[in-house]
Amino acid sequence: WPRKRLGEYTTKVGSGITPLGGQAVYLGSGVALIRSQNVHMNRFVHDGLTYISHEQDAKMEDSRVQPGDVLLNMTGASIGRVCVVPTELCPANVNQHVSIIRCTSDLLSTFLSYYISTPDFQRFVMESQAGATRQALTKAVIQDFHVPLPPLSEQQRVATTLNGQMATVEHLRKALQEELATISKVPAALLRRAFSGGL
Repeated sequence: WPRKRLGEYTTKVGSGITPLGGQAVYLGSGVALIRSQNVHMNRFVHDGLTYISHEQDAKMEDSRVQPGDVLLNMTGASIGRVCVVPTELCPANVNQHVSIIRCTSDLLSTFLSYYISTPDFQRFVMESQAGATRQALTKAVIQDFHVPLPPLSEQQRVATTLNGQMATVEHLRKALQEELATISKVPAALLRRAFSGGL
């Protein structure tokens, strides 16, 4: 597959802002504000999702996401984590730690997200950080990513295949979490029984 510069196949690459006042302006409902903790590898995590007012949203037009946008964590320990924004979450905004990548019609968002999450590309992301000790990706670095660009039909085939496999992985992950939660209760139950004469 030919590799192309990402900046040639995007209509937007940019990050958001953190509203003035920080935590004090976060609400329990309103317009979603996506932070790096919500962006995991090829999945969006709703835990910790916060909201801002419609008035605040009106001031953040440049950081507003659209259905199909790719979200990429660009700073900190979670740098490189990537997913496609859930359609049902829109309208939403991102803060300054999350980059919005909006693809042209030649590049499928899901295909791009899966490609960025590959181990080889993740190594490239880690090597592309700005500064020797600073974990950060810049807009220029993201636009200069070189990505494969097969025909749309092939992008769709790859994305569909991976969607099915990732759904299976997610099902197994949730089942394992439930098992671990059950197992974690066993020591406490044993201790209670031991010290109440139940053993």
